[in-house]
Amino acid sequence: MGYDPGLIRFTTEHAMEHGETHILRPRFIGYALVLTIMISAFGYTILTRMPLGVDVIRDRNVLYRENTQGLAENIYTLKINNMDTQGHRYSIRVEGEYPFNYLGATEVSVAEGEVLSMPVRVELDPGVMKNPNADVTFIVESVDNPAIHAIEENRFIGPRLRR
Repeated sequence: MGYDPGLIRFTTEHAMEHGETHILRPRFIGYALVLTIMISAFGYTILTRMPLGVDVIRDRNVLYRENTQGLAENIYTLKINNMDTQGHRYSIRVEGEYPFNYLGATEVSVAEGEVLSMPVRVELDPGVMKNPNADVTFIVESVDNPAIHAIEENRFIGPRLRR
């Protein structure tokens, strides 16, 4: 076709006019820095991830029930997800601003990769409640390794106070 050789090159106009360019340009350093930060954050997340997941789902059909002892009772579905490569035995308890009574299995075994779903009940004397809603904290902790634990908060709903 008669074109001059070298018309199509993998270079810049600046490199053609001023000679060689440096590979350590500000844009390259910026991209390398961002990539290093992203890889470090991903590695940190993988290394420090907790191999235990807990979900607490409150039964929405009934706000609360009153049991035979006159206590306000809420029903929850507790899901324990063991994301570790070995099975664990977990202890379960509840805490909160009021003296909650946990009714359910206090220790369960969950195989590796298994999700255990179980119904649990929490009850409380409605006389000690200052308002009809209270925070209740579910604590699930590995019996053999206390460093493996999860904390999940939910709402406890009791009767409306009459004044």
